[in-house]
Amino acid sequence: MLPDNELNAIRDELERLTMPGTAYILSGTLASDGMGGFTTTWGTASTVKCRLDRTGTGYEKSSGGGIEPWQGWVLSLPHDTSVTVTNRVKVASTTYAVKAVDSAKSLNCVLRVYLEEVNA
Repeated sequence: MLPDNELNAIRDELERLTMPGTAYILSGTLASDGMGGFTTTWGTASTVKCRLDRTGTGYEKSSGGGIEPWQGWVLSLPHDTSVTVTNRVKVASTTYAVKAVDSAKSLNCVLRVYLEEVNA
């Protein structure tokens, strides 16, 4: 195991060298729509450095039997970023749904978050 000061130096360098973008971690607030349902309003919970990479493309069946294009993304964030599958993430002008968070690593230097683009 690395001493804390060495691990922190590695984390700082990774952020500086490999995270050129900015991610806005969004959290949802439910509000009554006045008709017995709810609407979700998304607001910025935090702003962090990031790198967004495509993980692949393909097709999946939709509930109506049609075939929809699919594209996955992986977002690299600072190791101590607070994000869960209940959040959304905005990078540039695109909003993504958080599908999974991979926080189980032996050297926790970078947090990887798996995303799908949200169709507005």
